[in-house]
Amino acid sequence: MESYPLQLISHLSPLVVIQGIDPRCKSLAAETALKDEEDIKDNPLMRDTERLHRKQRYVDDIPLVKDVLKIWMKYHLDGVVWDSNSTKQQMPTHQHRYRLKPVDDDYALPNKTHPSELSPGEEGSIITADWLQKYRCIIPSLFIGMYSIDTDLTEEAEISKKDEDLAMEIHILKDQLMKRNVKLLVILVSEKSVALHPDLEDRVNDIRRITGLNNRNGLLLLSSGTAKELQTFAMEVLQVMKVSSSDYYGNLDKNVRRKKSKTLSTVKSPDQSLKNRIEARYSIKLGVLSEFRQQYEPAVKHYETAYENIVELLNMIQLDNPKWKETRLLLDTTLFHIVRIYFYLEKTNTAYKKFDVHTQTVMYFLKDKSVPANSFAVSCWLSQQFKWLAQLSDLSPTTLVPSDTPYKTDSLNRVSPLVLPHSGYLYLQAVDLLKRRGPKNEEVELDSYATGLVTESYEDSLINLLKFAKLAFQKKDNTFNRSIAYTNFQLGQEYFNNYQFEKAMKFFEQSLDCLKEDEWTHLLAAIHMKLLKCSLHLKKHYSSVLNLLEISLLPESPSMKTALGTAEDFTNDEKDFENLLKSSDESIIINADVDSNLDLFETCVLFKRTTVPLSKNIEFQLRIKSQTNHALRNTKLDDVLVTFEGQIPSLILKHDPNAANNDANVMFDKMDLDEERKCYPVTANLLFQPLEEKTFTFIIPALHIGSSSCTKISGVMSYGELFEVRLLSLPMKQSTLEYRHEWINANGSIDIVPTLDPFTTEVVPRQPDTRVSLVSTPSAVVYGEKVSVDMLIDNEDHENVDMDISAKLLYGENQINHTWNGSLSELKLVSIPKSNDIKNSIKFEVPQYVKEEEIRDIQLRIDIVYYVNHDREVPMRDSLQVIIPIVNPFTIGVSIYPRVREDDLPKTFEIEEGDVAIPKPSRYWLMRLAVVTEPDTGIKVFDDTLHLKSGNEHVLCREIVDNYRQRTKDAGDIESDHYIETVINDGHTYRNIAFEAVLSLKWQREGSDTVNEYIHEKWKLSFPLLDPRVLLDIDANDKNNDLVLTYLIENPTSRIFAFSTTLIENQAFQVSGTKSLSHLSVLPCTRQAIVFHVTPLSTGLLQLPQLKVYDLDYRVNLPTLPITDIARAHKQEVFVQIDDI
Repeated sequence: MESYPLQLISHLSPLVVIQGIDPRCKSLAAETALKDEEDIKDNPLMRDTERLHRKQRYVDDIPLVKDVLKIWMKYHLDGVVWDSNSTKQQMPTHQHRYRLKPVDDDYALPNKTHPSELSPGEEGSIITADWLQKYRCIIPSLFIGMYSIDTDLTEEAEISKKDEDLAMEIHILKDQLMKRNVKLLVILVSEKSVALHPDLEDRVNDIRRITGLNNRNGLLLLSSGTAKELQTFAMEVLQVMKVSSSDYYGNLDKNVRRKKSKTLSTVKSPDQSLKNRIEARYSIKLGVLSEFRQQYEPAVKHYETAYENIVELLNMIQLDNPKWKETRLLLDTTLFHIVRIYFYLEKTNTAYKKFDVHTQTVMYFLKDKSVPANSFAVSCWLSQQFKWLAQLSDLSPTTLVPSDTPYKTDSLNRVSPLVLPHSGYLYLQAVDLLKRRGPKNEEVELDSYATGLVTESYEDSLINLLKFAKLAFQKKDNTFNRSIAYTNFQLGQEYFNNYQFEKAMKFFEQSLDCLKEDEWTHLLAAIHMKLLKCSLHLKKHYSSVLNLLEISLLPESPSMKTALGTAEDFTNDEKDFENLLKSSDESIIINADVDSNLDLFETCVLFKRTTVPLSKNIEFQLRIKSQTNHALRNTKLDDVLVTFEGQIPSLILKHDPNAANNDANVMFDKMDLDEERKCYPVTANLLFQPLEEKTFTFIIPALHIGSSSCTKISGVMSYGELFEVRLLSLPMKQSTLEYRHEWINANGSIDIVPTLDPFTTEVVPRQPDTRVSLVSTPSAVVYGEKVSVDMLIDNEDHENVDMDISAKLLYGENQINHTWNGSLSELKLVSIPKSNDIKNSIKFEVPQYVKEEEIRDIQLRIDIVYYVNHDREVPMRDSLQVIIPIVNPFTIGVSIYPRVREDDLPKTFEIEEGDVAIPKPSRYWLMRLAVVTEPDTGIKVFDDTLHLKSGNEHVLCREIVDNYRQRTKDAGDIESDHYIETVINDGHTYRNIAFEAVLSLKWQREGSDTVNEYIHEKWKLSFPLLDPRVLLDIDANDKNNDLVLTYLIENPTSRIFAFSTTLIENQAFQVSGTKSLSHLSVLPCTRQAIVFHVTPLSTGLLQLPQLKVYDLDYRVNLPTLPITDIARAHKQEVFVQIDDI
């Protein structure tokens, strides 16, 4: 932007002149010193001026005036090309900005208007800078006169005389301004408050009457008040400024339009050039006036009209015409106004399209005038255009031109190429265009306009543009890292071309960080090559070597040929390279630590075995691979130090130039320990070709028990006599996440070593030749089973072996007690004889089944500790572990039936001595059990026992052992009948009895004499004691198939029950007997029998007729329960099996 005059491109703000402020008060706002004020005296308008009338003193010594001025100065704007408050989004909520100009008593205005219009047929300027200056700097849109009103006077005549003089002075000033259509705002300043001086308001009104200025926007009173009141007053004046400027420039707009119409009407038709000139002139004026009023939509239309007419004029003007430069400048500045206004309207992509059209248009008519596109003039001009567009983008808020994206996308066409790029790319475009320019002297005579825009040298222009681009990219952290790196590279290149090697190195180094992360090797090579040359020029040999090493570590590829070839040329010409580096007085020594990234060599270590018995050999392999390319030719390691943590001494590998250099795998099987240095020194040829790998295998005797790890590999690399690199830690490439590692044998074959820790081995005591195994381990055990597991010891060792053996059995989280050989809790064996049949047994009992735990296995672990030659200081440990499943091979079914006995009901009327008053009824029950064993288990059940436990001590539940019956089935299954009696023992009333029943089974495995007991989970049962019920007994006739059904209605209580009975017949039987009774009484502790004779009418499982017994008191039906095995009950129905009729 600095290439164009500021007055032609600056932001247009209404000019407001303030008189009555002493020049010393300008320190309140330094910005009020207008930047182009010095040029006013050269304006033709100022040749004939009229001084504005003023005799009153300055008022700036009054404190409240200073406060108001401070507020106004916040809205002062001058000499800038951008105003963020003028954007479409900010304008509705922000005050307008003004060009505030404090003036002294000598301020004068022109007497007449400077002629700027063209007469028809006259060849003159389209518009002059004087006209712009007239409204920017000379003629204000509002004139503010500040006067002090004296409140210290007391005489009425004196006050009246003072006020009349002041009014007359204001009146004269008003007339002077009215001739120029400039509005006057008078501000009377009083240090006193109107509240304390009521007459002050009257005095002000008198002055208003005399001067004809109203109280709204003509004459205002500024009196002492609070800060808020002063703020309100200042904002009211700003509103007056806004209205006045709008009116002033609006009137000028009307005058210009009239003049334009009048002037165009006098132009002859054939004179197209004059028409274009007039259209351009008045359109620019209308655009300027609209811009003063912040009416940007019409302003940009006027500027576009002017632009089109200027382009047509340029097509008619020759390059040697004196008007060529002036018209080109006007075209560029008009386009600048168009672009800026579209920025204000938040249409940045439209602005970029206008900019693109502008460049294409100028290129077109320059080509038409035989100016080459790649000429010095065109390249300079294009570069300047992209530069000011980038600068304008930088000034804009991020809402218009985002700083975190490369482009401002187009809302209508997102893939459009005409979208505004990030300002950093615009600067880079300007750089690229500037670099394309041809020789300067060729086009000076053709188009000298562009050379007039150049304000700095070519080199400075490039560097400044690149610095601007870098600053633009740095606005958003970590977003444009690659672009910043590219810009730094270009800056370094420019300084390098200018032989400013120190600055070049700085920017080259800054560009490396991002490129290393992205692995752009061809760029890295180019930069390091530049750094190498800079370092050599600056005699910085340490840096030279570092950059040479960086180049040597880059991977070779076709894109790297140029850089690597240049580096190789340095090192191949050994004499010259040596002379360059030897010019240093000090030897070049580089310390490359872990963080230096100078990984000149890569190593790989591997122990062949993770454990090695004592007195055997440890096999350790070290692979070293050169990481350097052909830039360094051969590299040499003077020595390599391999450091171990643990029992293994360090290895020192030294270079021997006389050793063979063609062995891919060097074996060191006989090494002498240096007792003084505690290391194994060996020698080998350590000269490496580019990317060459060498393998070294070490056979190390295992002398001490313990773990050892390779922790560090270091070395020293030298490059002739030129420099030395101390490699403090060579990288080891293996990962502990890998499991398969390669061991390279002497013949080149490869073995796979499975280990998760290739860096570590452990020397362990010698394991004796003694083996322990478990035999006769059952495939499964049963809850409650007594188990014996045999352990065999096979000892073949040639020395004495002692053993400590302990076992641990876990049932869930609980331990199971066990014994060795029936009595010992732990085995201690001394001097085990040579034998392969030493037998010991561990015995234990499986816990009984508990449903809540649901544990299904037993974990058996045997821990063994060996001692060779009775040396208990060196234990060797081993263990055996087995999991034994627990199974439940028994399926148990249980059925419960009621039964009766003759004496189960007490005799109510026969009371013996000692009996309780209330009879003690008892009931009998049959519990039938069926035990089925899983087949092929070899288990035989031979006995069962039922254990009963009542939940109430006053109610008995006991088994009648005399009636117990057991029936054995095939495969060891059994069925058994258990008769149970339930009795109330204390004479109280209990309706039910709750008790627990537990079944115990005695069983054996085939071929074993061990008797095991299985205890089934307990059953929780509840039997009724005193509820009435119906019992059904059936007798079969031996002579025929007739049945006698005896229904026993039982009343075990001490009260009388009344029932009704109804027999419901079916088609399966013919029934005889009393089928219905409406009232049947049953006495206490008795049974009432009802007998029916039935004849079956068919065969099969038949349903018996159903007797409904209804309790007349409690209104319920009694259940019918069979007490014979002939019948089967299902829900409320009873069935019998009839085989023949």
